[in-house]
Amino acid sequence: MSIYTDVARDYKKRDESTYTLAKRYGVSPTTIARWIRRQGGTVRTASEGMRWRLRALTDLQESKVYEHRNHYGWSLRRIAEKFKVSLGTIRNVLIRHEKTAKKTVKKNARKRR
Repeated sequence: MSIYTDVARDYKKRDESTYTLAKRYGVSPTTIARWIRRQGGTVRTASEGMRWRLRALTDLQESKVYEHRNHYGWSLRRIAEKFKVSLGTIRNVLIRHEKTAKKTVKKNARKRR
């Protein structure tokens, strides 16, 4: 067996990244990708290899975030620490709630006409 075959097999069967294989074989990730393609394989993009958390907070927790921010005036940092999430997550929750609130207001305004 050649090194190309070994790399392609490890990439496919062990679900290892090009970065991990590159470290093992002492070459760059680009070289690993080239070897995999040479064996007829396809290389996953960086985002395909990531495992995303679908939602960091439940709907109830998101409504509590909105409540703490708008009714109690808590800082984003304090809210993030309370719920043990990043500031970005808190910002995204608040943006989502603002958009929902604006849609509701527009919908109610149309009904009144």
